[in-house]
Amino acid sequence: MSNSARSVLLGAAVVVVVLALAAGGFLLTTTNSSPPPPPVPGEWTLVFEDDFDGPSRTIPEGINSSAWGAYSGPAAGNKCANWDPKNAVIEDGNLVLKVTEDGDRYLTGGVSNGNYAQTYGKWEVRMFMPPTNDAKFVIQLWPSASWPPEIDFAEGYGLKRHKDGYSAYLHWGDVASQEKGKRQQTVDNLRGIDMDGWHTVGVQWRPGLVEYTIDGRVWATVVGSPPVPDEDMWLAIQEEATSSVADSAGTPPPLRVDSVRVWSWEPTEVAPSG
Repeated sequence: MSNSARSVLLGAAVVVVVLALAAGGFLLTTTNSSPPPPPVPGEWTLVFEDDFDGPSRTIPEGINSSAWGAYSGPAAGNKCANWDPKNAVIEDGNLVLKVTEDGDRYLTGGVSNGNYAQTYGKWEVRMFMPPTNDAKFVIQLWPSASWPPEIDFAEGYGLKRHKDGYSAYLHWGDVASQEKGKRQQTVDNLRGIDMDGWHTVGVQWRPGLVEYTIDGRVWATVVGSPPVPDEDMWLAIQEEATSSVADSAGTPPPLRVDSVRVWSWEPTEVAPSG
């Protein structure tokens, strides 16, 4: 990423855009009277794609294992979540993050795309996970250096909270600012989408601008620097248990991913006026 791309800032307040469904398409509304500024001119270039074709296989363990690396161990901040590399597999043309029992706990799958870290870009993930109260999915961008930032562009918490959509979170600031009650984060909630079927969730990230997308359409926008980050980040896809075996209604369904696409972004020169 060039220095000119990193230096472009839009310097605006956070704008939250909430999606409602209207007859014939999407209806966008904002929380203030001013629309977000136009994006910095630039070009998208496809740099990675995976349709998960080929023979059934397990994802190698490790963040930087080839295209994908499988998670192992407990998840920070979720006492019910534990990852097992054997639960991240490719089969029947999908990436499948399975759920298995281990005593009274569930083991789930998670994968990273750490070899394809970049500053700015576009990510699209075609995924399906039936809503359940006993597990959640998170599709996010994670920093190559230290946390935060974090861009959770699709996070589903189950039937009680997200029976017809999901949320997006952008964490920013520093570690000290993430204390409970003082967190520096934006929260956007998508409503009116039937998640009991396949959707393509995505994010478009440029200097000072993050746009969340569903099936190719923008449904929410965050602007300004901060909160929008300007450092290398990589894609992570994970399922997390949210209940013990004893407290659940049954083994949660797996998260299935049909395809992943990643584009880089570079600014374009703007001809001077006059």
